Amino acid sequence: GGSSWIRFELNAEQAWRAALDLPHWTEMLPATDSVTRVEGSGNDIVVRVHQAYMLVSATYHLRIRFEPNRRQLTFQLDPREPRDIRAARGYLRIRPYEGGGSIVNWGIMVSVEENLLSGIARPIIRSHLLKVPERMRTWAEGEGRALYTR
Repeated sequence: GGSSWIRFELNAEQAWRAALDLPHWTEMLPATDSVTRVEGSGNDIVVRVHQAYMLVSATYHLRIRFEPNRRQLTFQLDPREPRDIRAARGYLRIRPYEGGGSIVNWGIMVSVEENLLSGIARPIIRSHLLKVPERMRTWAEGEGRALYTR
């Protein structure tokens, strides 16, 4: 796990709109094939996530709490559901940046099941985990920009 951050040209409200855009999380989360809301509405939801990279894949459910007034979301692995990872929790925070734009801060801790493939892939998994702000910016300020700047 760890944390990472990046400066966006988009203002904090526009970047927050991108964070709320579940249908496009596949563009923002590394190696993600699908993100599907399976439970909840409003600020508390559960999503099913499937990720795959090379020979390693994982499916799991996350409980997500959106805090719009703080432009923050927190998540943790839903222990009630089947999963291919042992534990996960984290956050995404968006703050205005002095002089324009915003700062997107991401933190995550993950514990994967121990097996040969996870041991080999651990460095790749770690580097992918921390790329979320970068991928989010690439999508939100590139191909997806019109969705968030209206």
